[in-house]
Amino acid sequence: MRHRERALQTLVLNASYEVMKIVSWKKAVTWYFLEKVDIIEEYEQNILCASIEMKVPAVVKYKKLIKPKYRMLKFSRTNIYARDNFLCQYCTRKVAQSKLTLDHVIPKSRGGPSSWINCVACCTNCNVKKADRTPREAGMKLLQEPRQPNQTEAFALAIRVKTISIPEVWKNYSLPNIK
Repeated sequence: MRHRERALQTLVLNASYEVMKIVSWKKAVTWYFLEKVDIIEEYEQNILCASIEMKVPAVVKYKKLIKPKYRMLKFSRTNIYARDNFLCQYCTRKVAQSKLTLDHVIPKSRGGPSSWINCVACCTNCNVKKADRTPREAGMKLLQEPRQPNQTEAFALAIRVKTISIPEVWKNYSLPNIK
């Protein structure tokens, strides 16, 4: 049951039904007992809470309207891979995350920063081919220019990174477009 517990997550909606975030089902149950949220959808799995049995919440809604706290998505290797949809940005092949590398468009040796706008997902072969050059010098083209995700894209990336697949019950709600 341990693995299944970790895999189940809860989609959180604002009082206006706007998608807010994803939390663990345990946090959602805590919020429910603190009377902060209503349970809108449930998974089939049962849990024993204190002296009652209940279904695991799949979707909860805040009882009061919450002002969203928009934070910029943290720059990380995993988030870059998700932003680029696990595609090599040079040869456009889909690559397993374990086989991807992080390429600096302007090489670090030339002062290129480790940032959203200078890093892309890249397969090992293309990274070796590009070496310590710019794409232009290496005669390679980028699939798309690297950029920092906006808030909607950041949420979609967070979903892609945090979940293996979108639970069926979430599909009834306006999730950001996930490629």
